[in-house]
Amino acid sequence: MFSLSRVHQVVQLIPWATFDAAVSAHKADRYCKGFTSRHHLLAMTCAQLSGADSLRTLEASFNPHLRVHYHLHAQPIRRSTLADANAKRSPLPFAATAAALMKQAGRSIRGQRDLMLYLLDSTTIRLTGRGFDWTRASATRDRGLKLHVLFAAKTGSPVHQSVTPVNINDLDEGRKLPIEPGATYVFDKAYCDYNWWHRIERKGARFVTRAKTNIGLVQVRQLPIEPAHRGVILGDALERFKYKANRAGHRNSYAGLVRRTFRWPGRTTRRYGC
Repeated sequence: MFSLSRVHQVVQLIPWATFDAAVSAHKADRYCKGFTSRHHLLAMTCAQLSGADSLRTLEASFNPHLRVHYHLHAQPIRRSTLADANAKRSPLPFAATAAALMKQAGRSIRGQRDLMLYLLDSTTIRLTGRGFDWTRASATRDRGLKLHVLFAAKTGSPVHQSVTPVNINDLDEGRKLPIEPGATYVFDKAYCDYNWWHRIERKGARFVTRAKTNIGLVQVRQLPIEPAHRGVILGDALERFKYKANRAGHRNSYAGLVRRTFRWPGRTTRRYGC
């Protein structure tokens, strides 16, 4: 069911100038004969807000609401037209709009450096069956897409996203992220790249991750454990990398110290740049 007030609230937040500029730059409406990119975005926004699980459901629930069409400057939709737009229209204007919205969501906390905690991860979206032959499959994964998200822990909102084939490495997308000075980035072992960690440190940011078992570190100084953390933190130390290159010959530019903590259970380790 549609709530006109709810739709209006969401639509008013859309940066239409950014969207229109992206449509023009990517010529998304070049072959349009009436169902413009604006109409497309409005229709898919209503689909999300109404919980429509198919184009047939969206068509049936959207078209009878003439007040929605009038206030949104929209028009009735046809299932076939919307299907063609989803299949053929450039997704880049929508990606640019999503990026602009995510920047707006994170703008309020940029002056509070202690709150800039970002979580980086990915998830696979399975797309199997008829109609999804265009997705790529790999030897270890099903057909589908992979969604990469940088999530702001304080606001509970994404600040960056990208969609790739399932066989794209998480680290490849992680390296593309712009690093904010003063921020802390949390990610798992899939993002293991010492040179990238060094770049995060040089940008004035920090990172927290789980260490691989074969990481080569040598202890420089043992740090005291606060009484409140005893029994949970088993060890805390400043360490440095033992080797300047790995077996493949790749140089490790991270020459500074890192801090490594051992938490309960003892096999779990976390480390971050100092």
